[in-house]
Amino acid sequence: MRDFVRVLEQLAWWTAQWAVLFALWLLLVGNTDHGEALVGAGAAIAGTVAMHVVERQHLAKFLARPDWLLQIWRLPKYVLTGTWEILSVLTAQLVRRRPAPSLMRTAPYEVCEEDDASATERALAVAYTTMTPNFIVLGIDQARHRMVFHQLKQSEVPTMARRLGAGR
Repeated sequence: MRDFVRVLEQLAWWTAQWAVLFALWLLLVGNTDHGEALVGAGAAIAGTVAMHVVERQHLAKFLARPDWLLQIWRLPKYVLTGTWEILSVLTAQLVRRRPAPSLMRTAPYEVCEEDDASATERALAVAYTTMTPNFIVLGIDQARHRMVFHQLKQSEVPTMARRLGAGR
């Protein structure tokens, strides 16, 4: 009986994941035609299976603290300021024929331990910072304790990245 309940729980979990992926498909394509729905259903099945294959590998655990996840509230401000920085570089390039500085930079990065929580913190720092228009994080050099990133116009490291280990 216990095995039957476990199978039902797994089936419910897979179905919920499929439903979320299917809903995201429909939302992103903005179309509910029969053909689009069939393709989306198939893509959601493939995505659900892929998630479970990766999950079974136990490559890494996502051990985030709530304050790390909540740093995302700062993102809208950095999207606006980063967009302004990119537009100012574009304007300078179009109007004044001044090329973009295009900078490769590093910032100190302290969270370089090998545990799952540190890996999660690094992943969030990279993801959140790269979501801003003027930062593309290329990676964390753990041996040198540095975050490596590219910018079109130099600006300070975002507070959300600092709260997640950069520039401490």
